[in-house]
Amino acid sequence: MLDIFNNDAFGAVQLTEAINERPFVPSFLRDMGLFNAYGVRTTSVALEQKGTSINLVSTTPRGAPPSERTRDQRTLRHLAVPHLAREATVYADQVQGVRSFGSENTLETVQGVVMEEVGLVGSEIDLTEENLMLGAIQGKLVDADGTTVISDFFTELGVSEPAAVNFALGTTTTKVRSKCTEIIRTMAKAMKAGGLQFRVMGLASDGFFDSLINHSDVKAAYERWQSGAALRQDYTYQSFPFAGIDFYNYRGSDDGAVAIPAGECRFFAIGVPNLFRVAYAPADRTMTVNTVGLPRYVLPNMEDTGNGRYQKFEVQANPLPYCTRPQTLLKGTAS
Repeated sequence: MLDIFNNDAFGAVQLTEAINERPFVPSFLRDMGLFNAYGVRTTSVALEQKGTSINLVSTTPRGAPPSERTRDQRTLRHLAVPHLAREATVYADQVQGVRSFGSENTLETVQGVVMEEVGLVGSEIDLTEENLMLGAIQGKLVDADGTTVISDFFTELGVSEPAAVNFALGTTTTKVRSKCTEIIRTMAKAMKAGGLQFRVMGLASDGFFDSLINHSDVKAAYERWQSGAALRQDYTYQSFPFAGIDFYNYRGSDDGAVAIPAGECRFFAIGVPNLFRVAYAPADRTMTVNTVGLPRYVLPNMEDTGNGRYQKFEVQANPLPYCTRPQTLLKGTAS
C-alpha cells in the first residue's frame, strides 16, 4: 500500500522546488523587480558604510606644505533577517476523493492537493513580503501588527529621515510642479554621486492620488495623458507622469493592512543599481545550515502526522528587503 505522506514527492527538496516555480501573487513591488535579490548563508546581513565627502581645497602659498585630506570613516552594521513561517495541514479526508485506498498510481493527484493547500499559505507569505518591501521604500520594516518596527534603516545606518514635503493639494493656488521639483532636487542631493541618472517614482494613497489629479495645476495634464493612453491602448494610464515623477495609485490589500498611509505619497528612485536589495537567508533546519538562502521553503513536519490522519507542512521565507541609501526616501503629504 502506498505511504502517501512519507513518499519522496513530499520531501522538503521536491516541495520547495515546486512552490518556487509557482507564479507570484500579483503585487506591485514584487512584480516591478525593484529589489535586487540574492541569497545569503547567514541570518543577518552586514552593510559597510563609508563616508565620501568632497570639500573645497583652500589655497596655500607656493612652496608651503599641502593640506591633507581627512580619511573617511568606515562603519560596519549588521541587520537581522526577518523570519516568516506559516503552517498548513493536509488531512486524509481531503485526498479521500482523489485516491482509492491502496492505489499506487495516483500520487501526482494527491500532490496537487498538497500543493494547493501550501500554496494558499504561500500567498500569505507573498503578501507579507510585499508589506516588508513597502516598508523598505519608506525606510522602516514594520511587522504584521502595523506598529512593531522590525528595522528602522534611518537609525540603523545613522542618517536623518528627510522632512516631509507638504504638497498642499487642498489649496488651489499651490504650484504642484514646484513641489515635484523640490522632491527631485532633494533626492538628487541625497543620492550624491550614486545617482547621476535616475527617475523618481511616487506610490500614492487613494486620497493623495485623487487630490493630485483633480488639482487645478494638474488636472488638464492628467486628462491629456489619460486620453492619449486610451488612444494608444496603453493601460498604464492608471499611473501618471507629471513634472518628472511617475505617480502610481498604489493598490494595497482590501483590509488596508498593506497600504500607503492615508493622505501620503512615498517617493523613491528607480534606475539606480543596488539601491534596493532583498537578501534571503536559509531556513532554520539542519539540512539548510550554511546553504545559500532561497525565496521559499516548504518543509514537511514528519513528527506530527496525527497517527496518519493528517500531515503538517511549513511554508517559510526569510527575506530582508532594504534600501542602501535611506536618506533618498522621501514622503509627501496631501495637506
